[in-house]
Amino acid sequence: IRDSATRKKLLNEDRTFQDVLKVAIADEVASKETLAFQNNTKPVNESVHTVGRNQIPDKFSNSRNTSNSNNLRPPFLPPRNFHMPVIPVERGNMQNSFIEQKLSSDDVFLEEELFTVFDVNSLYKSEISVPLKIENQECSLQLDTGCALSLAPQTFYEQFCSHIPLKPTAVRLSTYTGEKVQPLGQINVNVTYAGTQHSLPLLVVPQGSGVLFGRNWLRCIKLDWNNLPGIELPSFTTTATCSKISENKNTLDSLLSKYDELFQPQIGCYTGDAVVLNESKGAKFHKARPVPYAIQTRVESALLKMEKDGVIERVSSAVSAAPIVTVGKKDGDEVRVCGDFSVTYNACAEVETYPMPKIEDMHSALRGCQVFSVLDLKQAYHEILISTESQKYLTINTLLGLFAFKRLPNGIHSGPAIFQRIMDGLLADIPKAVSLLADWMTFLLLELIMKII
Repeated sequence: IRDSATRKKLLNEDRTFQDVLKVAIADEVASKETLAFQNNTKPVNESVHTVGRNQIPDKFSNSRNTSNSNNLRPPFLPPRNFHMPVIPVERGNMQNSFIEQKLSSDDVFLEEELFTVFDVNSLYKSEISVPLKIENQECSLQLDTGCALSLAPQTFYEQFCSHIPLKPTAVRLSTYTGEKVQPLGQINVNVTYAGTQHSLPLLVVPQGSGVLFGRNWLRCIKLDWNNLPGIELPSFTTTATCSKISENKNTLDSLLSKYDELFQPQIGCYTGDAVVLNESKGAKFHKARPVPYAIQTRVESALLKMEKDGVIERVSSAVSAAPIVTVGKKDGDEVRVCGDFSVTYNACAEVETYPMPKIEDMHSALRGCQVFSVLDLKQAYHEILISTESQKYLTINTLLGLFAFKRLPNGIHSGPAIFQRIMDGLLADIPKAVSLLADWMTFLLLELIMKII
C-alpha cells in the first residue's frame, strides 16, 4: 500500500484481512474518483443500465420501476471504471459487460466468483449497433463482446415480446460493483438477420434502456462487420495497396535468391578459427546410461543425423567420456541428444568467462528505432567448430558407442561465453545490431528503411 494515509489508518488498530482490503479499496476508489472529476470537466453520461448513488434498493428482484433506473448503486461502492482487485472481471469493448452466474442451492454468492454485469456512464460515446428483427419487429441492439448473455429490459419485453411467456431461470447476475440482480426470466425469441432466422434465448432484467447483443448470440449469428453502424474502417486505395504488396514480394524474393545459402536446411558453419577449449585434467570415463526402449529408435536416429551433419564423429577409444541426456523437442517426435558434461569437462576445466549484454544496453540500442528484426540461428552452437586437440574433452558414451563432438555442444559451462564472444565479434562493425546468444536483433531507423525501399 503506497498511500501513507491509508497505511497509517490501517496500523492504528487490529483488523482482519477482509477489513484491511475493504479500507484499502475504499481509499483507492476515493482517490480515483477525485482524479476523474479533475481530469474530466464535462463528462458525458451514457445511460444503459444507469447506476445511481442516492438510493439503496431493498431487493433487486422486486425492483420494477423502469422509468427511473438510477436506483441500483449504493453511494459507498467503487466507481464504474474501477477494477475490483479480488473479483475476476471480464470486460468487453463497450461500456456494458454481462456474464451469467449460477446460484448455489442456498443462494450464496461467493465474492471471488462474482463477475461484471454493469459498467456504465461512459465518458465518451462508442457504440456499435446491430440492426435486426426480433419477432418481426425492427430493432437495433448494442453490441457488447463482454456480455456472456444477451439481455433486454422489462420495457422492451412488454413492448415487443409480451405474447411470449416468461420462463424461470437459474441464472443470476452480479453488477460490476458487487450487487446481485435477479432476472425476471428468460424467453426464446425469433431473430432475423441478413435473411437468416434463429431462435435464441433472451434474458429479461428489471431495468435498462437498451437491448444488449451478447456473446451467446454472437456464436450463432455471423455478423457483417464491415457494415455495422459504429464501426469505422480505414480508407485505403486497393490498387496502391496491391501494387505495394507486389513490390514487397519482389524485393523479398530477390533477397532470398541473393542469399540463398543462408536458408538451406543443413547446418551452417562458422568460417572463423576453431575454438580451443581450456584443458581438462582428471576427467573420468563414465559408462553409457540406459535409454528407455520406447525412445531408443529416436535416439539412434538423432545420433546418426548428428554424425551425418558433421556435429559428431565416431571414436574407437577415449580417456574420458560423458553419458548422454535426451530431451524431447516440442515439434514432432524428435529428441535432442546432449552430453552430461557436468561429470567430465565441466568438473575438471576452468570456466571461460565473457560479459553478457545488459538489458540497459539493449534498451539503449532501441532508442530512435522504429523497425525491428530478430534472426534466430538454427542449431546455433553446432555452427561453431571445435579444434582437433579439444575434441577429446567432449567425448560422449552412447548406446551406439563413443562419439566426439566436432562442433560446440550444448551443456558445457563455457559454451555461452564462447558463443557470445564470437557473435559480438561478427556484429562489431554493424550499427544498430546486437546479439544475445542465438538471437540476432537488428534495429533500424525508419528513414534508413525508406531509403532502402
